[in-house]
Amino acid sequence: MPPQKKSSPIGIIVSILVVLAVLLALLEFGSRWYIGKELKEQYRQQASEQGISLTQDPEVSFGSTPLLATLITKKVGEVNLSLPDTVRIKQGHEPEILGQPATNIKIHNLDVHDRANPVAETLDLHTELTDPFLLAVMQKNMAEKKDEIHVDGIAELLVDQIANINDLKSDGSTGVVTVSFSNGAATLGLKPQTIDGNLMFDATDASLFGFELPAAVTEKLSEALKSSMDQVTGAEQGDSGQIQINKVTVVDGAVQVDMSGHNVPVTKVGTELPS
Repeated sequence: MPPQKKSSPIGIIVSILVVLAVLLALLEFGSRWYIGKELKEQYRQQASEQGISLTQDPEVSFGSTPLLATLITKKVGEVNLSLPDTVRIKQGHEPEILGQPATNIKIHNLDVHDRANPVAETLDLHTELTDPFLLAVMQKNMAEKKDEIHVDGIAELLVDQIANINDLKSDGSTGVVTVSFSNGAATLGLKPQTIDGNLMFDATDASLFGFELPAAVTEKLSEALKSSMDQVTGAEQGDSGQIQINKVTVVDGAVQVDMSGHNVPVTKVGTELPS
């Protein structure tokens, strides 16, 4: 009877490490699957509470850093979110806006020491604001702030007559967003740009029945429309200087906005979007 081969101590250790590696891999896979599943279900529930039926699920990924390390470090190395467009607009005296535009978010080093208030060390956000969404936001904002637009003389009368937005069109070839008032009686072209992380507009082609609008009217209407865009991008947040606008791009039918920030409380991201 041939002698039995004895396993070497090194062989035993390697075998144990392989088993542990497999178990850890299964745990890692399971944790990623579970967290992704929970995030998707919460997103569906939030949409359902607003009466929105999702046609597409959000996508969630966590990069190459093991999630299990979070148990020790209390930091998630990378989080990538791709959220579909859920915007629904109910027309009325003022439009009611439900949902949020399509948004891609990339987070590095998400601090989860406080689970109720996780903080992103760095955050990059890209969103696309479609013309119907921007039109509804501007109509709502203009209706609310119409009485706050103060100008003198005939300019005040003009503002009162034309401050009813009925159309908006983004033109990628010119980089201009054209806003139409009072069924096309007046138009105002707005060319967005970023200066020191802030959103600014150059007003172009402001006209009423083909005649140039007074500068005071153009300025006040531009300010009101900029306030609408600030609301959409969250630029009006008083305590969120962590986020700045890096780039605004006008494409056919939409405006794309790229933002970034440091030490950003992620619970505040998107909370200023109309809902």
